Amino acid sequence: MLHELFIILSGHPSPLFAPHLPATFPLVSPSERELLNSLSSLGNSHIALRQQCAQIASSHPSTIAKALASAVDAYHLQKFRDQVVKVEASVLKRESGVVGGYDIVALSSVKKEFDGWDRILQYLEGLTNLMLSGLSVVNGIAAKDGEWIKGAQLINRLRKDIHTGYPTLEQVSLHLLEVAETAWLRQLSTWVLYGRLPNLGGEDFFVAEKEGDGERVGDSDVMLKDFKAEKKLLPEFVTDEIASSILFIGRSLSHVRIRGGASLYAPAAKYKSSTAATLSGSSPELGLLPTNLAFLQTLRSPLVPQKFSSAIASIRLSLSQHTLHTLLPSQKIVDVLYVFREFFLLGRGEFAITVVAQADESVRNRFRGKNTALISNSILKEGEVAAVLTRTYGILSSFQNEEIHDERLDLARDHVYLSLQKPKSDIPFPSAKKPSKDATSFSDLLLGAPVCLNYQIAWPMELFLTQSDVDKYDRIFGYLAASRKCLIKLQELWYKRRKKTALPGLANDRTASNKRRDALNRRAQKERFIWATAGLVVFFLETLGAYWQGEVIEPSFNRLIGILGGPRGQRKNNSRKRKRSDSMATARDGFSDDSGLSSKSLESQQDPESLSKAHRLFLNFLLQALFLSDPTFPNTYRQLLEISQNLSAWIARLEPLHNLVDLGVDKPKDTGASEVSDQMAELEEGCRQARRLLGRLVERLHEVDENRGKGAGALVGLIMHGEEDDGSGGGGKVDRLLMRLNWDSMGGGEA
Repeated sequence: MLHELFIILSGHPSPLFAPHLPATFPLVSPSERELLNSLSSLGNSHIALRQQCAQIASSHPSTIAKALASAVDAYHLQKFRDQVVKVEASVLKRESGVVGGYDIVALSSVKKEFDGWDRILQYLEGLTNLMLSGLSVVNGIAAKDGEWIKGAQLINRLRKDIHTGYPTLEQVSLHLLEVAETAWLRQLSTWVLYGRLPNLGGEDFFVAEKEGDGERVGDSDVMLKDFKAEKKLLPEFVTDEIASSILFIGRSLSHVRIRGGASLYAPAAKYKSSTAATLSGSSPELGLLPTNLAFLQTLRSPLVPQKFSSAIASIRLSLSQHTLHTLLPSQKIVDVLYVFREFFLLGRGEFAITVVAQADESVRNRFRGKNTALISNSILKEGEVAAVLTRTYGILSSFQNEEIHDERLDLARDHVYLSLQKPKSDIPFPSAKKPSKDATSFSDLLLGAPVCLNYQIAWPMELFLTQSDVDKYDRIFGYLAASRKCLIKLQELWYKRRKKTALPGLANDRTASNKRRDALNRRAQKERFIWATAGLVVFFLETLGAYWQGEVIEPSFNRLIGILGGPRGQRKNNSRKRKRSDSMATARDGFSDDSGLSSKSLESQQDPESLSKAHRLFLNFLLQALFLSDPTFPNTYRQLLEISQNLSAWIARLEPLHNLVDLGVDKPKDTGASEVSDQMAELEEGCRQARRLLGRLVERLHEVDENRGKGAGALVGLIMHGEEDDGSGGGGKVDRLLMRLNWDSMGGGEA
């Protein structure tokens, strides 16, 4: 019986010992039956654990689960087998602690040698059952049959189990936790050291490739994939910020390896470092491998969140100071941001005026000619849209003289283009908050059809800029361009009114001149309400535009540039123009120091991930401070722009009708007078609608000011510096805008 007992304890099945001895088992007292049941349960647990560990180690999809199963079998169950061999050797040697008088082996003494193992084996069996959950076992092979346990969940479970209060279980949990965290760190090291996803157990790692075919690199068959982080696959000690850093490190290494090193994007000589030769000659991750590996080797299990975060931050800083510092200096980021400021955010006034003028010219040309009734002539084509921006660039270039070279205009010409808007459902948004499907769009107000201003993101600017950032810029551009177009249309009405000339033949006819003067006075009296409404809309648009540019965009943009290392109050005109001789002298070195970046700021450059976060905060703030994220303001504002453009068209149409009436002033019942009367009725109704919309907009601004509590300036300070703005630096408070509007004194009530 002892022989069979040691056989089952060693992990081999025995026909003599079932999980519970039958009641008819002969020659066994009740106390001996309990001891045998206890020992046989240990043996059966050992057998079950070996089978489960073999199944997990051979076919579980998680490498962490496989590592744990191997550790359970090779370490903890081996210790149990060693204990069995030790007890069996004690019996054979007839040691007094086990063998009594007359060579009698007491079962109680054997059971005493295995004290505590029942709790350990029970714990290990519960752990293996957890790892097998969601898997179906067929012929000893585990296959997916539901939501299987992930490696991160096992790590979280083990980190809790070390605090159960049992010293033996604490030791077991600590060892298994070390195994699990080591396996997880091996997966992590493949990503943060080489920029590659782990070959085995990749579906258990929290970084995965995004769906889609990716982007083809040049003429090769290599596809550049983008990556995402799955939050549910993260251990609890990894925060979202650390996960974002890990994603950035691996994605940067992957892109640099596929795109190429510094040789593809010739850096300035002053940015070259000791790793430049390494980048151009071999894989960039190999040059940083010893340094970054040393950071990971300092980690010990159980992983402390602070130390783990410090190691990841050190790897990110090392990557930034060597590889990314050479590929993407902050000065290049500053120049690209100034392109967005001047062309997307309309910081360059001549660009806004010119692009609106060229858009109007394109619309007029479409409906000019003999075949305007054809449907094909009324459809906006891609070439016509692109030609608008091409002509705009040409006009802006003509403003320069021979000794002045506008590098930002050249950069915009190479990367910024206008095109018809296409569905963007396939473009992922990294943030959890996506734009609503019914968000008000202003993209069709510039050319009469939805168009978008795009920026071609070239390597290595992909490390800093994403397509979702460009989409936000495009949304703001459509918003600001529509406002500027409406304002220009209304302002042109006064210009055309001043150019009006006297009719011929009335200078020497006193009676006719008096009649015409009386008619003009009556006409002016009738049109007073119309022109007052147009002036009211012009004042509102001018005040709102000045507020947006002067107190929202400019201060926040200067603070963003300050984060990048440039001076906040930098004058863009001073930095974007330069003599051609200086430009050619520095062409091989990239852009010059006109952007205000000093060598000291370049040495302390932050990594593109941190700069990209600040940039995204800047964009999100703009969407809020420009009221684009407001639920009601954009829709009402679009209605105002539409009715205002209609008003400008109706008023412009009155001019030829007035000329007809003036030519036949003695015939008040002619066709011209009738058309004037109908047009005036439409104008008055449109003016009443415009005033109602203005009132609703001002009322909404009051609600926004009350609900925010803090002004936009304080919000900018909190975003950019973590401290509140005292208001002296701008940043745009809504109450300032309301004081300038002063709706009651404007006479904004309905008439």
